[in-house]
Formats: sequence, structure tokens, C-alpha cells
Amino acid sequence: MKHLEKIIGIGMLLFAVGFNLWLYRLEPTSLIDPNDNAFQFALVDRTNQIWDFASKKCSTNIFCFTSYLVDHWVPNWAQGYNLPFYYSHIPQILIVFSFRVLQLFTFHFSLFTYYHWVIFFLMSLFPLSVFLALRVIKLPWLAAGIGAILASQISTDGLYGLDPPSFLFRGWGLSSQLFAMIWLPLAIAYAWNYFKGKSPLFPAVFFLTATTMGHLGIGFIAMLSLIPLALTRPLNKLKETVPKLIFLGGTTIFFLSYWIIPIFLTNDYHNVSFWDPVWKFDSYGWRLTMDRLLNGELFDWGRFPTLTMLVFVGIFVSIASDYFAFALLFIFWLLLYFGRTTWGGLIDFIPGMSEFHMSRFIVGLHLAGLFLVPIAVSWVVSLLPKRFSLFAYLFIGIFVYFAIYPQTIRYAQHNDVLINQANEMYKTVQPDLDTLFTTLKQLQKEKPGRIYAGRGGNWGKDFKVAETNYFM
Repeated sequence: MKHLEKIIGIGMLLFAVGFNLWLYRLEPTSLIDPNDNAFQFALVDRTNQIWDFASKKCSTNIFCFTSYLVDHWVPNWAQGYNLPFYYSHIPQILIVFSFRVLQLFTFHFSLFTYYHWVIFFLMSLFPLSVFLALRVIKLPWLAAGIGAILASQISTDGLYGLDPPSFLFRGWGLSSQLFAMIWLPLAIAYAWNYFKGKSPLFPAVFFLTATTMGHLGIGFIAMLSLIPLALTRPLNKLKETVPKLIFLGGTTIFFLSYWIIPIFLTNDYHNVSFWDPVWKFDSYGWRLTMDRLLNGELFDWGRFPTLTMLVFVGIFVSIASDYFAFALLFIFWLLLYFGRTTWGGLIDFIPGMSEFHMSRFIVGLHLAGLFLVPIAVSWVVSLLPKRFSLFAYLFIGIFVYFAIYPQTIRYAQHNDVLINQANEMYKTVQPDLDTLFTTLKQLQKEKPGRIYAGRGGNWGKDFKVAETNYFM
């Protein structure tokens, strides 16, 4: 029976990954980005330019070469900015490196296309990360399988969480968040195991470091998550737990100290955008957050609140179980998600909060939910006679599919429509666009200067190529 459960659990994982690969198959075909992916690709493209520059400038000096890749000027916006100094840069370097390696094997495609394939695969493979994390904390194979098929099914009205709208063409294009979230569940699972003495330090440090390299903000969420994970240890083991917490966090920061320490030392030169709405920094307060949670809008927007109910069941059953840490993790992030709107200046006692987008703390809520839902399912199945457990997991899996997947499919189908429309519109203006950029590049050689294409607050919002503003 155990062998059969393992096979079916892995089958659920393969279904979840295969479903994503099929559902989002048009994502890498987009010819232009209408969202934050335009910003993200600009960083990849600039890294590619700097790679050539550093190769000529540094010859065989690897330290010189690396210094340019991790700290260079990005001239694309306003008067330019040394963005990699403050922003995640390892993903861009790895994308450019792998792209150049593939080019050696006569793979002929553009960096733009390759970048979108990377995003597509990362998004599709997220269920694998959740599945492995659930197995790390010793949930049954079938519960991990259920977790995998639910991993990409969170639904919000564009709240920047771990749901597909955060990454799709019709959504927000938060691919930098995706670079981190692929490691995030494993970072939490191994950290929990480390505090319980069930796994060594190395896996927790590795996945925490990988998460933080992908996105500093998501890494910050992962690091703060260590606090509730550690607090669930017995009080008589506090002398053992606190050093573990400090050592785990400190070791992770040590490996990224070349980047993290200079950020804090030179933060006065890091400006806050005038165009960012205040809710990004202050979040939504306790009243609106609780309304959204209880209405199902934080996990089940646009459908019956199936996941939301399972999250609450998971909290209830975890409190009196070995998995209490994940209930505390959810409560911890719910309180922080209230943001400055509720806590005022008190929240600034947490280092780094003064300029943090607290609305992104929904990632912590979603993260805890991805653990709590399979815990809830496993508990429900445990109430039945053992001989019925396999059938119970399969029934729940089928029920979840018909209750949850239609909303995901509807969202993705309209996403496909928008991709096709944008591609057709782009093709009609592409000759003019190519002429424009050829002319501008020639003028830049003859007489370098800045180019103004409007902005979101004036005529720039209507000056577009396909679905994208020219200034993007």
C-alpha cells in the first residue's frame, strides 16, 4: 500500500506540473510585455550588455569581471540608477550565463524569448517545490500530492502573492518574486526541521540563501518566518533554540554580506518612488484584511472558498499537533499583513520596515497556507479507517479539482486571448517600431542623450505599442 501511495502521490505531482505546462503554454510566445516583466527583462538585457563590457575591460581578472556584473549602471529609466547594487542580480547573471552557454550549442533564439521560457518553467515547476517541502516535514506522499495540485491554485484579485496573477501576462509580471518563491517552501521546511533537530544546518542555509538571492524582499519574509518556527520549541530548550536561530540567520546573511551590508550602509541613496501608492508601503489594516480573509478573497477570489476553509481547518488541527509552527506562522503573517495602517510606528522596530512594501506580506500568508492545507487534508483522512485512506485522498483530489481548477482555467483562457491580441497588434506596428529604434540607436552614437516618451501621469499613458507604453 505504501508503494502505491508513493506512486499516486508522484502522479499527482506530475499532473500538477503538466497542468501548468499546458495551461500557460502561450506565456513564452508573448512578443511584448505589458507589466513588470518589461522592467525585469531590462535588467537581464543590461546584464547581458555589461557581460560584454566586463569581458573587454577585465580580460582574465575574475574579480573585476564579477564586480561589474553585481554593480553597474542601468540607464533605462529617468537619469539612470545603479540598480543591481540594491536589487537582486544573481538571477539575471544566471539567466545571461545559461543563455550564452546554450548559444554555444547553436540554439538560435533571442534573449527576450529565452527569458520568458525561464519564467514559464519556473512558474510551472512550483508544485515540485511545494511537494518536496511537504515531504521534508514528513507529511504522507498523498498529502504532498494534494499540496502539489493546490500549489498553483491560490486565487486573489491581483494582491501580489504566490497566485498565478502575480506572474502571468494579464497579471503583474513579478518574475523576480518567482526567482525566490521556487526555493521558499523548501527553505521553510528545512528550517523547521533544523530547529527540531531533524536535519543539519546546510539545507536550511542553502535554500534560505537561494530565496534571498532571488528576491531580497521575499528573502526577508523567509528570514522573519524563522521566528515563529523557532518559538514553537519548548521553553526548556530556549537556550538551544535561540543560538540556532541566530546562527541560521547569521550564516545566511554572511554568504550574501557582500550585497546586504552595503545596502544598509548606503540606504540614504535609495529613493522611494513618488508614483507608488501608499497602500504598498502601509498595507491594508486589520479590518479590510480580515474582511478579505473571511470572504475568501485572500485564497479563493472568484470561487467558493475551498482553500480558505482548509486553511482554517489546518490552523485548528495544527495547534494540538507536531505542526503547530505552521499555525503560528500563519497568525504571525496575518498580524504583520495588517501593516503600518494598524500598527503605526510600532512596526518600524523591525529592521528594514521603513521602506518595505508591507502589502507583499501576503506572501507569508500564502506560504503558511500551502503547508496548512495539506495538513488539514491529512487530518481529515486520518479520521477514517486506514483501509479507506487511499480512496479518501483520491476523492479529495478529484473534489478539489472540480471546485478550484475552473477559476484557474478561466483566468488563464482570457490570459491567452490577451497574449494573442497583443502579439497581433505588435506585428502590425513592428516595422515602424524597428525603424524608430534603429534611428534612435544611430542618434545615440552621433549625439548621446536622454529620450522622453512620457510617463503614466500624462500623455505617456496613451502612447503605446500594442499593450505596452513606450516609456516601458
